[in-house]
Amino acid sequence: MLREPYLHPAYDEPEFVVRNLWRLWGGWYDQNPAHLKPAPDAAVATEFANPAGGASVLAQRALKLLEEGELRLAAQLAETAALAAPADLEVARARARVYGERAASDTSTMARGVFHWAAAESAAVAEGTDLETELTRSPDGRKRAAGMISVGVADEDGCGCGAAGEDG
Repeated sequence: MLREPYLHPAYDEPEFVVRNLWRLWGGWYDQNPAHLKPAPDAAVATEFANPAGGASVLAQRALKLLEEGELRLAAQLAETAALAAPADLEVARARARVYGERAASDTSTMARGVFHWAAAESAAVAEGTDLETELTRSPDGRKRAAGMISVGVADEDGCGCGAAGEDG
C-alpha cells in the first residue's frame, strides 16, 4: 500500500504514528519494568561499555554492524558508546558515520533531520568545531539549513531522496 505515491510517508513515519497512538491510548509505560524508573542513560551506557572493553570497542562494533546493514543496532551501540565517552574522538567519528549513513538511507524528513543533527553533533566533537559549522559544512547541509530542500516527492525507488536535489 505504501507504494502509492499519495501514501508515501514524507514527513513522519508509520512507526512514529503507531508509537504516538499507543502512548495516547495505552499510556507511556512500555511493559519493560526497567523503564519505569530508569537509571540515567549515561550511567547505563558506562555499565555496558566497561565489561565490553570500553566505549571504543562498542563504537568499533557499531561500525561493523553498519557494514553488515544493521543500521538500527549500529545506532544503538554508537549512541551507547557516545554516552559512555562523550569526549572520545574515535567514538565521535564512529557515531557521526553511523548517523550520517542512517540519514542518507532514511525516507522521512523527521528521521533524516534527527540523524543529520546527531551526525553533525558528533562531527563537531571529532573536528573540534561546533554544531552549526558541521550542519552547514556540505552544500546539502547549507540547503537544509536554508530550508531549500522540499519533501514529499518519492523517486522511482520510493525513497524520496531526490527531492530538490538532496542526496539523502
